[in-house]
Amino acid sequence: MSDGTSGQGGASGGGDLGGGAPEGSGTGAAVDVLLPFYGDPGLLREAVASVLAQRERAWRLVVVDDGHPDPATAPWLRGLAGQDERVEYHRNERQLGAGGNYRRCVELARAPLAVVMGADDVMLPGYLSRVRDLHARTAAAVVQPGVVVVDGAGDRVRPAADRVKGLLAPRGRRPLAVAGEELATGLLHGNWTYFPSLCWRTDVLRRHGFRPGWEVVQDLALLLDVAASGEPLVLDDEVVFAYRRHGGSDSAVKAVSGSRFDEERRLLDGAAADMAARGWARAARSARWRATSRLDAASLLPVAVRGRDLAAARRLLAHALG
Repeated sequence: MSDGTSGQGGASGGGDLGGGAPEGSGTGAAVDVLLPFYGDPGLLREAVASVLAQRERAWRLVVVDDGHPDPATAPWLRGLAGQDERVEYHRNERQLGAGGNYRRCVELARAPLAVVMGADDVMLPGYLSRVRDLHARTAAAVVQPGVVVVDGAGDRVRPAADRVKGLLAPRGRRPLAVAGEELATGLLHGNWTYFPSLCWRTDVLRRHGFRPGWEVVQDLALLLDVAASGEPLVLDDEVVFAYRRHGGSDSAVKAVSGSRFDEERRLLDGAAADMAARGWARAARSARWRATSRLDAASLLPVAVRGRDLAAARRLLAHALG
């Protein structure tokens, strides 16, 4: 799926959890926390504080600022980098956009493991130690740990989207390895992962990378490339990450406007053709049906109507009807 680098075939379903990730790195960091930033400065500070509070100490935090206009953020981050050598701050010379900034983050990764964290999310204190342990004792390309969902104020919530994610996630004793067509089929039926919480082997993240041309669905595109390679995702139950849902997030804004679904439709159309070419009939069917994506668009129609955004309402309705 990613310019010929993802390979072919691969095992499917729950698999052997044996294997291991390399220890340490030239920098002494076991995990790079890559933090692309263009959002709420207050939430960024919470995200950074949660990394500093990790029980695992062998990390490097790399904040990549995509030109945010807040005058206080850059000096604060530079000061923090001066106090702790594990913290790096980079500011892009020109604005790259979400997809471009993700790619810039990957360029800066050096440790064996990497997390592309949301600048509005929170790591619970045991996050890095848990994902590092799972990588050390499994053959995972990527680990999906247990996640709790919070709102803008940090209170725990469970909106409909997250209840659906829970229903779509693979069943089985955790930690559970999922790969190949089973992984692709599940993701195309409905993306049950929480991308900012995923911990990657850095070699996998570099090999597949974030495809140019995507600003909202780059996470699903990357995961489909991993599925196509046959490398496993390991799913865990232990809750170690707080994923934030709030109306100001980029995905929320673009969902209501309908533009997110334009991207989803293009991605899923391409995925349907790719999966069919691989002979993965179930995955191709899931991509063509895009049932949960259509239901998601339908659920946002009342929001667009109440806001009297008729253009968005038309786009949402068109996507919902397929």
